[in-house]
Amino acid sequence: MSLRKPVLLLLLWLLAMPALAEDLLMARIPMTFPEAMLKLQNVLKQHGQTLSRVQRVDIGLTA
Repeated sequence: MSLRKPVLLLLLWLLAMPALAEDLLMARIPMTFPEAMLKLQNVLKQHGQTLSRVQRVDIGLTA
């Protein structure tokens, strides 16, 4: 049995994975992290939504 076709399908599937991040939102704002998170959670709650994941990335971002 040839592995060529399954490997090709797996490769195509892996290449398409970044397209699944279409619901990702990012923004730069002039608030501290705690202030921004509180504001975000309040606005989401007002719209009937919840926050599913938070990833704080601040390594190497200082000027």
